Amino acid sequence: MKKFYEILGVKDTASINEIKKAYHAKAKQYHPDLNPDNKESEAIFKEVAEAYEFLSDREKRKEYDFRLNQERQEFRRKQHEEFKSKQMATWAEVLFGALLLFFGIYLISSLVTARSNK
Repeated sequence: MKKFYEILGVKDTASINEIKKAYHAKAKQYHPDLNPDNKESEAIFKEVAEAYEFLSDREKRKEYDFRLNQERQEFRRKQHEEFKSKQMATWAEVLFGALLLFFGIYLISSLVTARSNK
């Protein structure tokens, strides 16, 4: 999903006036007439225009914000799942290490006892 707020350099809580002001500044900066033969500037100008088209229209912005929020929630859910799986791996490693330590001590103790009895 394109990052329209980032493209315009505004927060997702920006007012329509802030969005409009940011759009005009970016459009002027990257306008093809002011940057002839600059393909990168032209591409940025098109992104800025698209971002403004979505964020200046109340319904389009509402839909965009909804989808952006869903994307953020999905990202957080995946991070949480990854954290839980790493945490479970850590507990398994600790348990395995404790069992190895216990049986290692038991084995050494048995060997020492066996040698002492000879």
